[in-house]
Amino acid sequence: MKKYSAEDMLAYFYRECPQEISASIHNRLSTDWALSEKLAVMKEAIDRLGKMPLLSPPNQLVIDICSGVHDFKSAVLPEG
Repeated sequence: MKKYSAEDMLAYFYRECPQEISASIHNRLSTDWALSEKLAVMKEAIDRLGKMPLLSPPNQLVIDICSGVHDFKSAVLPEG
């Protein structure tokens, strides 16, 4: 019996896995309680994440990152 990883289950959830694997997981979900629970927990986590507000980083952090990238490019790349 194949063990499905979290990545396999996410690919199944988002319909990004090959048809054979999707069919195999679908069939297994009807008989494997643990796998069904694993998928239910993932669905709940995805739903909760989708409901969370996205926060913007502080402006100073963005400025610091951009200036760090500029300084790095200046130090590494030749001018011209």
